Amino acid sequence: MGQLWFDLSSGELRDADGGAVELRRQSGEVLAMLAERPTQTVPKEELIDAIWPDVAVTDDSLVQCIGDIRRTLGPEARACIQTVPRRGYRLVPTEAGEAIAGGGTGGRRRSAFARATGPAAGALIVLLVILSVAAPLLDELGRALAPDRPVIVVLPFANTSDDPDQQYFIDGLTEDLSTDLSRISGLTMISSASSFALRDADATPEEIARQLGANFVVTGSVRREKRRVRVNASLTDVESGKTVWADRYDRDLGGVFDLQDDVSRAVTSALAIELTTSEQVQFEQRQSIDADAYDLLLRGLAPHRTFTAEGNHLARDFFRRAIEIDPTYARAHANLALTYGTSFVFRLGDDLAELPKALEAARRAVSLEPTLPQAQFALSVLLLSDRRHDEAIEAAREAIRLDPSYADGYAVLGQTLAYGGDKTEALTAIRTAKTLSPRYTFAYLWVEGHILFQLRRYDEARAVLEDVLARNPAFLVGHLTLAATYGHLRLTEEADWIAFEVLTLSPELSAFAEGQSAPYREERDRAHYVEGLLLAGIPE
Repeated sequence: MGQLWFDLSSGELRDADGGAVELRRQSGEVLAMLAERPTQTVPKEELIDAIWPDVAVTDDSLVQCIGDIRRTLGPEARACIQTVPRRGYRLVPTEAGEAIAGGGTGGRRRSAFARATGPAAGALIVLLVILSVAAPLLDELGRALAPDRPVIVVLPFANTSDDPDQQYFIDGLTEDLSTDLSRISGLTMISSASSFALRDADATPEEIARQLGANFVVTGSVRREKRRVRVNASLTDVESGKTVWADRYDRDLGGVFDLQDDVSRAVTSALAIELTTSEQVQFEQRQSIDADAYDLLLRGLAPHRTFTAEGNHLARDFFRRAIEIDPTYARAHANLALTYGTSFVFRLGDDLAELPKALEAARRAVSLEPTLPQAQFALSVLLLSDRRHDEAIEAAREAIRLDPSYADGYAVLGQTLAYGGDKTEALTAIRTAKTLSPRYTFAYLWVEGHILFQLRRYDEARAVLEDVLARNPAFLVGHLTLAATYGHLRLTEEADWIAFEVLTLSPELSAFAEGQSAPYREERDRAHYVEGLLLAGIPE
């Protein structure tokens, strides 16, 4: 058990020993406003106007701050920060927290922010008790988060081309470099999804890396002119700010994979990381890929990640064209399969009659490149859709074995276990994914919220799932899981609202049909889900 104190007089979050706990400035200011008015709903407009008075920002900036606060408080105390749908946020003390008002200022200076946000009767301190949950650790977790390994993040490379439309290519090359490094057992990689989420952050590379928990950062630039690619890259020690390694590469487009290998080797050499025999073989025997097929693959990645039916179909077209050019391209087969898996999981319109074709594509990817983690990831998603739970779990574990830093691998393991395995291990898996990808997507949060729902930890599930919808209001499955949570909590007003939202997004939806489409192994889990939907007012 530990304690965190937030002191309005200093605007700092502190641990039980008085040490400062790192929290971004804007996040600390949001927490200060909520702490000054415990149990009261603070409108989101008021929070945005106070924190960003002279800057035009979207609701997403506030959502990121709320997520930052919840991550810092930890899983057992995050429910103290509650989302009030369509209104704002509030801090609600629970058994894990209480507000203590001091008897006077005692001469202690209140921060300028605290003075600007309203009166305070003395120094208000919020005590947040964070309970640690004993959970079985995955073997892979120890490998991924070993404390003696360098932690590296590759930040998005700058586009120095004359053509801004080349950004997809530069982003893809950056992501591939991160993926290559993540498969080296002597390193721990922060996921590229997290680094891309901070692309526009007003901070130095070292500050971003520190925020993400990395102690080394790779930065660079790419210039593409027709079929020539020029890359400048460097590795920096975050603590000292010193450049450990830097180099320039100029290649034909067909040599871009050798270029990636050269950068990966240079980084590991600079850090004195010894490659295993299998890792050396991976570099030496990389699959030969047609450059045009690779270009089409990169073009398809961005629309696929929109999690929309339109984006999914656009991505599918790019992946199919890549396969037409290079039928042996494993990643193209894996991503084609994943477009169907995404559609099945997130209800984007594809019928399960397409499942055999999708499974064939995933198995083709695995046969072409057995060491490709993304192929095992796609296979796991599709096997879960086919309700072959044990095989899906095994494929997810294989993805992690191939790449211990593969955040998506842990996320899909959490998802498959939630539907058909040990839910406590599922929670460990998704939280490992969030550790490896600190700027995780709404999809990770949904997996976590669904697991908490299945564990009957409804208050925690509610806080997480409300955050999901704040990030993606059109996410139907997120609405459904939150509706079932509200139903079991008997929150009538909130349930009425979410049921209306669900039926707006999907007018023909029924609780029983939804229950049958969800790939639960155990009927009791399905019944639990359907019961929550019915209690929320979803029609039978």
